[in-house]
Amino acid sequence: MFEIAFYRAIIILLVFSGISSIAYRPIAQPSKQSDNLHLANLARLELLKRERELAEAMISKNIRPYDEVLVEGFFVMEMNNKTIVRKDFVSQLADQNIVYKTYSKLNMSIKFYDGHQRRTYGEIALVTYRLLAKGISHGKGFSKNVCVRHLWIKLNGRWLLSSEQHIEKCS
Repeated sequence: MFEIAFYRAIIILLVFSGISSIAYRPIAQPSKQSDNLHLANLARLELLKRERELAEAMISKNIRPYDEVLVEGFFVMEMNNKTIVRKDFVSQLADQNIVYKTYSKLNMSIKFYDGHQRRTYGEIALVTYRLLAKGISHGKGFSKNVCVRHLWIKLNGRWLLSSEQHIEKCS
């Protein structure tokens, strides 16, 4: 009889202690890792939106989205090592003799950088994609099939495009 009462007491104690620990358990706070993942997803969505806006602007010849995101020292490094500075890049965008019919960014990947670069420059992201484009330049048809890297830097809460590089392989 004593053994049954003893076991009952233990079961009651376990049940009530379990209920009380469930009932009074504080709501779990998100971990630092989950906060960082959430922020990275928001940044990823913002960068994807910006990249889409820039592709649409290229077809519509709308310079405004580029004006909003290009840093003053922006440049393009082409595969032949030719460098195009911001002023010349914007002039090419505005040139009515260069018309894009298609401008597709495929297999886009985004990589964020932490550590020393982040402490020094702020948030940094590298966006890589395959560019497939067709159009007409000064009456002649052209097509592009090139891998592109965009270096984005977040300053004062805004993502700004620092540079564009054309490379052989997307990785």
